[in-house]
Amino acid sequence: MTIEIVNHTADPAVIANYSTNRYVDGGYMEKEWEHVWRKSWLLAGLESDVQKPGDYFVFDMGREQILVTRTASGRVQGVLQRLPASRQSAGSGGAGIPRR
Repeated sequence: MTIEIVNHTADPAVIANYSTNRYVDGGYMEKEWEHVWRKSWLLAGLESDVQKPGDYFVFDMGREQILVTRTASGRVQGVLQRLPASRQSAGSGGAGIPRR
């Protein structure tokens, strides 16, 4: 694989540890899941995405989903859902619940 590096500085461009395996190897996905995504704050959505009671959306995060809704009392609430094993592989697609 050949990549072209666009560099707008006087310093030479350097890419360390570049490998296509990072994009296709499930081992890399597991490492990222455990060491990056599970330990980082992620923005699931905005409060304005659930303006009225009953509004909801699903935030897909790897093998987990967070259902975010506005309750009848007006409170914004999130519920963590773990996906079945059949949907945990890389590239398995998104949630079956669309943003509304």
